[in-house]
Amino acid sequence: MSAIADDAAVSVVADAAAVEAVADDAAMDAVQRRLMFEDENAAQRKLFDELGIPAEALPVDRFTPLGRMLYKAPSDGKWGEHELDYLLFVVADVKLLPNPDEVADVRYVNREQLKELLEKADAGEEGVKLSPWFRLVVDNFLLKWWDCVESGTLPE
Repeated sequence: MSAIADDAAVSVVADAAAVEAVADDAAMDAVQRRLMFEDENAAQRKLFDELGIPAEALPVDRFTPLGRMLYKAPSDGKWGEHELDYLLFVVADVKLLPNPDEVADVRYVNREQLKELLEKADAGEEGVKLSPWFRLVVDNFLLKWWDCVESGTLPE
């Protein structure tokens, strides 16, 4: 997760992937099992499970839906991702408690710092790695939306 403004804006991409039947769920950990089988709001659930942000800190009516993206990425040969992700945005001052099983690093960056981070990731410098979906969002949407986020006109 990368926040996109100095004022602690939180950019959230919550996936709403269709889930195929799981033949053997014994290999799933408790978090995966809860995500697969409990009925709860996906965006709030992702925020809590990945970033430790409780649902009451970000009510659903504060999210701005911005579109969706079909995403596919291979992983380790056994697992991969192929999902339809809904892009939701919210600006809030929240306390983060990242889940180390889900999030390797968290940074608040301004526009120039994000561009520098992208360059480092592209060059393989300083061990900077970005998730493929985040890179797609940045390249296709985020940099175009930045001025709207800063001016508060994104919902328009």
